[in-house]
Amino acid sequence: MATASKTLVIPPTTPTPALPAPWTEVGEFNGHPNGDNNGDVHWAVRRWTVTDPGPLALNYHLRKENTGGGNGTTAILLHNGQQLGRITVAGNDGVGLRSWHFVNAQAGDRVEVALSPRGPDGTDNDGADSSIFTLLVDGFIPPSPFQPDGTPFGSGGGVSTLLDVAYDAGSDSLALSWTNQRGKEYQVQYSATGMAPWTNIGLSFPADGSGSNSETLNALGLPGGTYIFRVLELDP
Repeated sequence: MATASKTLVIPPTTPTPALPAPWTEVGEFNGHPNGDNNGDVHWAVRRWTVTDPGPLALNYHLRKENTGGGNGTTAILLHNGQQLGRITVAGNDGVGLRSWHFVNAQAGDRVEVALSPRGPDGTDNDGADSSIFTLLVDGFIPPSPFQPDGTPFGSGGGVSTLLDVAYDAGSDSLALSWTNQRGKEYQVQYSATGMAPWTNIGLSFPADGSGSNSETLNALGLPGGTYIFRVLELDP
């Protein structure tokens, strides 16, 4: 059986000429974020809009271009604004890191890699933050694929697309809607970082047959903080 594959190098947005702060810039392969030492934090972003529905492998890479100093930078991978993962390199790391994430995408979806001034020390200073950051979108999915955190990906075990998330502090409730497939079960999970470990919230929900589920989870009982939520499509 033949497998169609397409590999795309994400083109940059129109490069911003080097000017006084803010230092936000996107070049052909390089970029520069703006840090809180120069006003507001700005991410430099590469974005691609999906043209055909189907599974995609999102491969991203980050390394420092200016290895002469700075506290390092972070590349953040996003799908429709939802964080999928991140990699962080030190200020002198000219080799860098690579990572990936598989998604079930729909036409019109946005995939992005954002360059942040956040370094391994947790600060957002942008000194010497010029970095090489790239995103490669591939339509070929290898057999038995796994996400970086070990979650299986495919017809089962994939992450559904969240359509809406709203938290009500008064009732400590979370309202969500997500895409579904008939006959599948879905588990709502949360993480403090957007990466493993992910923790289940309540019981799983069956697909309601309409193409999307809308559910409300009450009395979450989570301690104060920032959380990333996702919906996991369970294996049958």
